[in-house]
Amino acid sequence: MAVLTMTVDHQIYYSNEKRIPIKNVIKGLLAAETLIDELKPSIKKIFDDVDIKEINIYLDKLESGSLSENFIIDLVFGGEEEYKKFREKLCKIRNAVFSNSTDDEDKKTMRQVLGLLLAAGIASGATWAILSDNDPVPQSIKNYTTNINNSVIGVGDGALTGQQIVDIVSATVDKKKIAKAAVDFVKPAKDDSKASISLDDNDQLTLKPEFVKATPSSYTPPQPEEKIETYTNVDVYIAASDARKRRQGWAGVAKGIVDTATKITLTEDIDPNKLHGNVNIKADISIIKKYDPTQKDYVIKEILIKDWT
Repeated sequence: MAVLTMTVDHQIYYSNEKRIPIKNVIKGLLAAETLIDELKPSIKKIFDDVDIKEINIYLDKLESGSLSENFIIDLVFGGEEEYKKFREKLCKIRNAVFSNSTDDEDKKTMRQVLGLLLAAGIASGATWAILSDNDPVPQSIKNYTTNINNSVIGVGDGALTGQQIVDIVSATVDKKKIAKAAVDFVKPAKDDSKASISLDDNDQLTLKPEFVKATPSSYTPPQPEEKIETYTNVDVYIAASDARKRRQGWAGVAKGIVDTATKITLTEDIDPNKLHGNVNIKADISIIKKYDPTQKDYVIKEILIKDWT
């Protein structure tokens, strides 16, 4: 079976006046790779009827001073028929006749799609990073997202809108990974108050200095509110019980796991009347922990008894 590819190039340009520290260059490079990698499901969603076997990313050229990064993105298709369907989709987007389509025209359209996807990933990631700290989203980032939403690739019924792309990104990516990647991507420009970041020399997608400034310098993923740890055949001492209830009036300890008197609850499968009066039992349990932001740690809140003997 023939394997066909389409190769699309992308340029990312940081307009810093001063030289950028190597550690920030590396962070930016890895972040760009992560962003594109995490956007692969979004690419496949846009072309959901096409068998895209692989999406590979390569660094083609890196220039210092004002940092310029050139990436090559290879899309590998599962045969000639899939490649044809892919190009037909690109033609539909720009309302063109497939038989008259050229490779250069198709690559140009795909470059626009990838550029808008990357911009949506950066904007969404910066937004999620800010919201994770319960901070309001700055107007500069809202304005940039609005620019993306109002963008259109192509004409006619097949045109692809920025709003569609933003929605696809939101539905298909790992938000924590995208948030961290977006913050690290912007990092090389943070030390220069006048620096902007250009994507494929597209002014509409350029991250202006106010966007750079509004993007957090670091990102810490929010902690899950609850954590559950499961144990089997544990020695449980019941210090208090209520024959009529399974969620109130119970307390005890789990030897070697929870050594201070803690609230106990029972699953629906356990009859509280039958367990009532037993003090030392063997049980399968779950320890429920809640995240306490003041302590920056998980605190045990209850012992859930799931089975006992």
